[in-house]
Amino acid sequence: MKRIMITSLVFVMLIAACAPKATMLMPSSTMTTLQNSTIEPTKLPEPSIPGPASIMLEEDFETNESVAAFPSEGEWTINEDSNGNHVYCNTVSTDWSHFRFGSIAWQNYAVEMNIEFIGGNSDQSAEVYSRINTGYEGYRSSLGLGWGGISFYPPPQSLSNFSQDIRSDTWYRLKVETYGSQIRFFIDDKLMTQANDTQRLEGFAGFGVSPNTTACVDEIKVWALTETGEIGEGPITMHPNLELVTDQAATGDGGNQWGGHQTRIVHTADGVFTTYTVEGGGHLAREWHLDWRQSDGTWLMIAQGGAGREPVNLLASPDGTLHIIGFPNGMATIFSVKLKDGQWGITQETIPGVSSSTNPYWPYNSAGIDLEGNLCVLASVGGETPGGKFQVACYLSILDQWATEDVPLDYRYCYTYIFPAPGGKLSLVSTRDVLWSALGYSQPQDAFEYVFNAVGVWNTKDFSTQPLQRVFFAEETPSDTYPFVYRNATEDAYIDTAGNLHILYHLQGQTTLGVNENRHAVLSPSGEILADVELPGSLGEFVRILQNTNGDFYLMGSSGLLYPAGEDGVDLGTPIIIDLQGYVVEHTGFGITSPRTGTPVSNIVDVVFPSGDGTQWVYFQLSLPNE
Repeated sequence: MKRIMITSLVFVMLIAACAPKATMLMPSSTMTTLQNSTIEPTKLPEPSIPGPASIMLEEDFETNESVAAFPSEGEWTINEDSNGNHVYCNTVSTDWSHFRFGSIAWQNYAVEMNIEFIGGNSDQSAEVYSRINTGYEGYRSSLGLGWGGISFYPPPQSLSNFSQDIRSDTWYRLKVETYGSQIRFFIDDKLMTQANDTQRLEGFAGFGVSPNTTACVDEIKVWALTETGEIGEGPITMHPNLELVTDQAATGDGGNQWGGHQTRIVHTADGVFTTYTVEGGGHLAREWHLDWRQSDGTWLMIAQGGAGREPVNLLASPDGTLHIIGFPNGMATIFSVKLKDGQWGITQETIPGVSSSTNPYWPYNSAGIDLEGNLCVLASVGGETPGGKFQVACYLSILDQWATEDVPLDYRYCYTYIFPAPGGKLSLVSTRDVLWSALGYSQPQDAFEYVFNAVGVWNTKDFSTQPLQRVFFAEETPSDTYPFVYRNATEDAYIDTAGNLHILYHLQGQTTLGVNENRHAVLSPSGEILADVELPGSLGEFVRILQNTNGDFYLMGSSGLLYPAGEDGVDLGTPIIIDLQGYVVEHTGFGITSPRTGTPVSNIVDVVFPSGDGTQWVYFQLSLPNE
């Protein structure tokens, strides 16, 4: 028997906003000594036997390690039979029990497994899944005691069926081939039925049992097929080592997985660092932890402090100083952590001009830094009625002091991406976030009370002397036919090495005929639209844009797909699968090292993401191809 193996190639803006001139304030700080660390960082019946390049997965359940990579519902355990062989069985339930494996990007493949029904319940049935999504929507090749068939769900649609003498306590070898428009169902190498359907062309594989059924599976094998059913080659797959930073992250409103625009991970000469929040003193008094990756893959907490309600931002200065921006007790605060003579020290100061006395715990805080150490922090005010403002503070390295500015807004904008640049330059990308009634809209039934339906971009050439001006605006307004609208750029924004601005956003309304599209817009420095394209749905809900040292782009989706995106970010190539080992990338997707965090462009990208209903903070490192 073989343990799990997933085989493939691995490689490692034109509306001006009036604003007052900025004011200058001097910083002050206090010093606290932290603990020392002694750890160093760091088709037809098969014409041939599937070869190594075609094998996509093998699993015989002889170890516990791989089962963790099978997201499941219901209770599943590895059991040992009388011969010492290990099998994977469910505990009987009044609901469906199932698990899935593989990738949302899998397209043409065969999945084979041994199954056995346990006990005499005549209503038992099981299903081999192909091309399913995370909601188990897709093709189901079903087998019961005396019957079988192929169906699509949802809604339930029978595509074919057959009768067959199937008994309990007997092992059967099931195989399902799904390629092109074909689904073929075999039992013990005998073709039982087939169907032709194109409702889904890609997705996970899996297995499930109906209520009141107990069954065991063993010897799962998946191999690639071509569009016409011959043995194919498996997709390119990257297998990063996934590390659990914590399983105690804060959840709920404003929890660790909230936002998406925050900077959460940096890579400096001292190593890799990430921040997350834990419950601490409760909903409005959460605590941040700063963890340092060690050479053995473990994570050492080197500092902690008050966060307030929301996740904090983590930035790195050119000298390696780490900055954590939080709002403890509703006060904008910067904590600066530095390694000196083998000892971590921390300073703390209040950030001027950013805190709000009217809404201290909902700042929608944002932060960014450039590679010269110019650091900016922002809070948003408003939301219930027309009007609002950005409160911005920038520590300008050339002046060695803070500059502050209030930017008046027609409505509140939140989830802001901040891009400081040398010489006092500053760019913002932000999404309008207000009550439907503030815009004079009728709130659609079942819609969230706040509407996210406009995106703006603000620029200034010198934050210390010139006010921020809005240079780009786009909105999606309701219509009688499509009252629900959405234009939300909380997903990602990035200024590339050529100075163009990339905005990843979701769009829904009259423009899309009610369909929720994930899109990628590219803007010139002056706000001219250079491109605006729809992204593949297979990327998932949350997407980040990456760039390597050669200037090539990649799009990394929460589904675990990495798309090469050419030299412009919109010319997509063949996706690469990232093996996430069964972890689900939850709201709000990946946190990455990037220039706005203080990490230079690199072929190495460090990544964190929330999982486990928000309790888990998971890390991996990605090597981008550079060809």
